[in-house]
Amino acid sequence: MLLPTRSECSAIVFCEAATYGAPVLTTETGGNSTYVKKKVNGDRLPLSASGAEFADVLEKWVKNGDLDRLSQGAEQMYRDYNSWKAWGDHFNQVVH
Repeated sequence: MLLPTRSECSAIVFCEAATYGAPVLTTETGGNSTYVKKKVNGDRLPLSASGAEFADVLEKWVKNGDLDRLSQGAEQMYRDYNSWKAWGDHFNQVVH
């Protein structure tokens, strides 16, 4: 998923991408680092990054075979952090 956002308030789309095992390429803004972990499920570029820089990262992912690994990382993040089950488990830990 490519989301070169300049401001991201809710980041729910990153959780949705993880649900489908979609790696994410976005910008370094606010809470994006909570949902997009470099070399785990995607990457974050500086706000100053150009379209060519985004294209370079995507091309590198394809050429280096990183898409499968990032996809697996996205699915793992979904299971461990972003799913309703993970949320419920964490909430139960806080309550107890």
